[in-house]
Amino acid sequence: MKIATAGVRTLIAGALIAAGSVVAAAPASAGPNDDAFVNALDNAGIPYASPKDAVAMAKRVCSLLGTGGQGLQEAASYLNSEAGFSQDQMMAFGSAAVSVYCPKNAP
Repeated sequence: MKIATAGVRTLIAGALIAAGSVVAAAPASAGPNDDAFVNALDNAGIPYASPKDAVAMAKRVCSLLGTGGQGLQEAASYLNSEAGFSQDQMMAFGSAAVSVYCPKNAP
């Protein structure tokens, strides 16, 4: 599924602005940040293969966003190709990832 770049940028940027509201307490796993992230995905109904895989994807998203320039487009492309997320799922996943792992990348 190919997604229009400008639309994805707008949707993810809008979601990242409100990123702080998606983090809550979660069941025990690798650490408090990982718990918060997995809980945010669960609360948003975002599917993932395993908590470990979801955390790895989130950290990759943050790494891509930290590159500047085309980072947002690359992150959206990565989520689309790796997980086949819809635009809404990309927004929720990206929002949770930024909120928990790389708040410095929030718009």
